[in-house]
Amino acid sequence: MTSYRRRSHLPEPDQTIGRTPVWRPARIVAWHASRPRPHTDGRAVPTARVQVLESSLREAIRAGRHPEGEKLRSERQLAAEHGVGRTTVRSILTRLEADGLITARQGLGYFVAEDRSSGEPIPEPAGSAGVEVSHAGAERPDDL
Repeated sequence: MTSYRRRSHLPEPDQTIGRTPVWRPARIVAWHASRPRPHTDGRAVPTARVQVLESSLREAIRAGRHPEGEKLRSERQLAAEHGVGRTTVRSILTRLEADGLITARQGLGYFVAEDRSSGEPIPEPAGSAGVEVSHAGAERPDDL
């Protein structure tokens, strides 16, 4: 207990009964309210890093700094460079893929989409857009 108090993890006790320190609730509440909080000293909050990563990737792709078909850095490399987790990078890349800026190829990585001029989602091929496929009444190979 003493080492915690030396490191300011706990305030000085209001009284000691035997070897047991005792604090009044009001003192604990006041001490807790006065403790320094993370990210209040001018440092950027973690979500700012995520926004910076996403906007920088978007801008680089739209500006043409990554040519069509180019492979992007791996999730691990992007996470290490920007100080975020791989799950965060994966969610950013998923959003970019949903917007049509990149494509994912299983086992190979993420690549800049071939048709990314507008930044809008890549449309489906003309033959399949809006076509509903009904299997009711269709001939099956066993019926032949």
